[in-house]
Amino acid sequence: MLEMLMHSATGTGEGTPAKLRLNHKCKEIDHDKGIVTFENGVVAQHDMIVGADGIGSAVRSTLGVVTTRKQSTSTCYHCVIEASEVSRLGLLDLTGNCAIEF
Repeated sequence: MLEMLMHSATGTGEGTPAKLRLNHKCKEIDHDKGIVTFENGVVAQHDMIVGADGIGSAVRSTLGVVTTRKQSTSTCYHCVIEASEVSRLGLLDLTGNCAIEF
């Protein structure tokens, strides 16, 4: 899914493809001008800025949003299990549903 989203943003199509800037830690954002300054000295200016940098988000903090961290009481695992194993374990078998598989 991540690859599909990346291709949608950066691939050919209507408009200018997005540029992904990986391993660029945000230092400062000028929201009014759409300017992002990174710790490595790179400066970028765009019409739209998407900050996907998690709960400790530098982008979120520049907007004045303060997050409070607390111990989680649950977790979620993502894995692939053979349908036969799902049945053997007595788990709910959802393999009969129509789905798009990649």
